[in-house]
Amino acid sequence: MANSRAIRLSQWSPQRLLRRLPPVQRMIQHLVRLEQRLADLEGSRTGTYASGGSIHAPLTEIIESRLGQVTKDLELSNAALVHESRQEMHQILGEITTRMETLERTKLAMTEIAHSKKVADLVKEDEIAHSKKVADLVKEEWRLIAPKDPKGARFIRVGRNGDGGYVMLEPSQVCNCAISIGVGTELSWDVELADRGLFVYLYDDTISELPLEHSRFTFRRCGLRSSNAQSPRKLSLPEILSSEGLDDQNDLVLKVDIEGDEWEVFRNASPTVLEHFSQIIVEFHGLADFSDHDEHLKRLYALRSIARTHQVVHVHPNNWGAYSVVGGIPVPDVLEITYASRRMYAFDSCKRTFPTSLDYPNNADRADLVLCQELLALEQLRSATPPRSID
Repeated sequence: MANSRAIRLSQWSPQRLLRRLPPVQRMIQHLVRLEQRLADLEGSRTGTYASGGSIHAPLTEIIESRLGQVTKDLELSNAALVHESRQEMHQILGEITTRMETLERTKLAMTEIAHSKKVADLVKEDEIAHSKKVADLVKEEWRLIAPKDPKGARFIRVGRNGDGGYVMLEPSQVCNCAISIGVGTELSWDVELADRGLFVYLYDDTISELPLEHSRFTFRRCGLRSSNAQSPRKLSLPEILSSEGLDDQNDLVLKVDIEGDEWEVFRNASPTVLEHFSQIIVEFHGLADFSDHDEHLKRLYALRSIARTHQVVHVHPNNWGAYSVVGGIPVPDVLEITYASRRMYAFDSCKRTFPTSLDYPNNADRADLVLCQELLALEQLRSATPPRSID
């Protein structure tokens, strides 16, 4: 068949052959391209290319490079995931730490609350115990202060209707002398007794002279001290009695207002000395202070000392001072007390309330202080016998 076709081609004229040449050329060109493509495919296997005339990386290297890039991408992705995971872990650990710190603070706060409650309970128990103890101390003192009514005696007010005047028993006919210690510049009590015919011996080391004169006055610029103390410009009660020639008298009136020093004076006063006085009027200071146990004992011993020879017959709170609630009981800090001699008077239970109609407020700008009936009723708990000796 090929031979026959060749015979036919050989029989073509030149013109006919020229007309057929372009398609053949195109065919040849196409075949060449196919051949080059085949060569390129073969070159991809061997690592060389026929077309382009340049050498490129083998396909395995391309694949390996691509795999390496993918691996790197995976590693970078994993590193990012690890970094992100670490950040999340740090955040979670931070939250856990914060919560643990909060729990620790809560635990500490609860411990402090429990401790505070325990301390508060202990303080409350201590306060209750202290309050009961102080209440017992108040009652112990006021059993010695609660007044009685003297039988057959009449109360009078001597001095002005205010600070400086005192409620006392009317002096007997044989009483002709009074000793007034701590007079200051208010002399209404002293003047009235002098006008009644009593000789009044006035003692005060805080003034150089009296603001007024009276024919029955004798003034000494001298204070009062305890019998067992030494102090310049101060005398003891025995020394005053001796120096004024009164140590043979037994119906004298004594008034003392020496701003707190009275406790030491009467704590050390002997019954023999106190028996010289039918009445003793004292302004006591600091009755509401129970912060110092030694001071309380000093007051208690002083009250016991006077109670051996004298009975309280009148009390009046000085409203220049104030009430303090001590052990649940309202107690006046400053108290004017009038004593009467047990030797000269007999006594009944007190029927009066205080203040009485004879009392006036020391400070006219304030209401007078009313004594708690609980304090006054303590007298009923006292033994009928005088208090024991403190010696």
